Amino acid sequence: MKFSDIEILEKICQTKYVKLKQFGANLGYEIPNKREVDIIKPVVIDDKKSPLIIAEIKRASPTKGYIGDISNPIKLAQTYLSQGANAISVLCEEDYFKGSLKDLQDVKNAFPNICILRKDFILQKDEVKVSYLCGADMILLIVAVFANNMESFIEIYNEVLSYNLTPLVEIHNIDEYKLICDMDLTRAVVGINSRNLKTFEINKMDTIKLRSSIPRNIPVIFESGIQSDYDAFVAGSSGFDGILCGSFLVEKLDNNISNTLHSLKNIFLRGCKHDIFYRIVRRFHDKNSLTHVNYKQNILKPLVKACGINDNKFLVECFKYADLLGFILTDKSPRFVDMGFMKNMNNVFNEYFADKEYKPIRVGVVTQSCLKQGMECLHNGYIDCIQLHDVALDFFIQNNGIESKQKKSSIFYGDISIWNLNDEIKDYNILPFYPTMSCDLSVLNQDSNFHFNTHFALFDSSAGSANKLDTKQIKDFLNKQTGFCNNLWLAGGICRDNIDSILDLNPMLIDVCSGFEIKKGEKNIQLMLDFFNYLDIYYKEK
Repeated sequence: MKFSDIEILEKICQTKYVKLKQFGANLGYEIPNKREVDIIKPVVIDDKKSPLIIAEIKRASPTKGYIGDISNPIKLAQTYLSQGANAISVLCEEDYFKGSLKDLQDVKNAFPNICILRKDFILQKDEVKVSYLCGADMILLIVAVFANNMESFIEIYNEVLSYNLTPLVEIHNIDEYKLICDMDLTRAVVGINSRNLKTFEINKMDTIKLRSSIPRNIPVIFESGIQSDYDAFVAGSSGFDGILCGSFLVEKLDNNISNTLHSLKNIFLRGCKHDIFYRIVRRFHDKNSLTHVNYKQNILKPLVKACGINDNKFLVECFKYADLLGFILTDKSPRFVDMGFMKNMNNVFNEYFADKEYKPIRVGVVTQSCLKQGMECLHNGYIDCIQLHDVALDFFIQNNGIESKQKKSSIFYGDISIWNLNDEIKDYNILPFYPTMSCDLSVLNQDSNFHFNTHFALFDSSAGSANKLDTKQIKDFLNKQTGFCNNLWLAGGICRDNIDSILDLNPMLIDVCSGFEIKKGEKNIQLMLDFFNYLDIYYKEK
């Protein structure tokens, strides 16, 4: 059974209420009179350095329908555990996810020393006792279910704590977080679900933005949307303390799931060591929380990246204004800088920011031919992140019918190399990077079936040629790809003369290169100062 245009969460809860009224909190299952197994806490409660890796037993979902045949949940749980999971989520909802309380009891009895999550739509306090008796160690509590009745939520939350179980408090947006931000969450885990429970669409950027709003001392895990190694890396790099992965793992059952989960965990841990995405989004968060931004009208100051920096005096002035600094490492560009410049830049940078809390984020822009130079800069600490220019379309888009090579001539500008991310990036065991897509958005606008895998992507209209952005095309794109609203990263001929039309799009990041030049490759400090002065005036008037 699939749903698309209805309120899925409401439908599931209505069905659950009927069953609770008919069968009671045990939903018709035989429940033990007392708990026979110890309570196991999720590792992240006692040790923040130990990531919480939750693998899910999930047969179906309202959007995907049937996902996988799980006739033996104990065997699947064993596979998960042998490949790095330290907690198992058991979906117990019957009608839309094809789970049961019996699955929960079977898995916990088979693995009494493992933390087991009851993944369900808990609606009543009596369900907590049933969960406890069935062996659950964690219980999912979905804030959206109680948005208009937080008294009931708090009552159920406290009931979970009274049994010494761990609540997994699930939120989806900042409004839901505000409902719980004043609660004592020290004995809980917060889960941010990147899937909108009303539309079931996934928005990873909004999830990462929300993480940056929550204090780092609160354990927070990333739920839904883990569909690749890169997703796991981004989650780790964005300040999350763990991940919950279900559909992606179950769908890989026929393709050696053990390698899939093992890889996801290792890449997540690698991401935890490179917090570049947390730093980017946190800077955006702080920049807007410290300004007179009109949140009611959703007017937010974008991050500004000054790119193509190749002059030391211009570099030092950028320190005072830019959020990101871009250095082009391909010798085919008139803005190319060599290792000597990068080493000197690093010395000047470290001296200037020695006693300062906020530092611009340094980005090395590379093509396929100079990835090794980018890796060398990253290794030496000259840059914080790599920008891959240009990346194949199929990296961005979740659509089995789209192949980047077929679309190259109609979408990509010029002679652009196609990255083979599966081979080349994995050779480096994933690295801190974000992709650039130089494309004609009008082509994407012709097909509304595109589903983007990532929102950490720079849309560049020029591929370095200073072609200006077509704001009409972007508006059409946003109408179809609403997940990019307030999340756009834009580049292409942005300058003082056209900045108003760009800011009207409310982007999250703008990349300015030629707009700071008097001629190609020659940076001008006064143009940069005029640009940033105008930004200050623009937002003060808002």
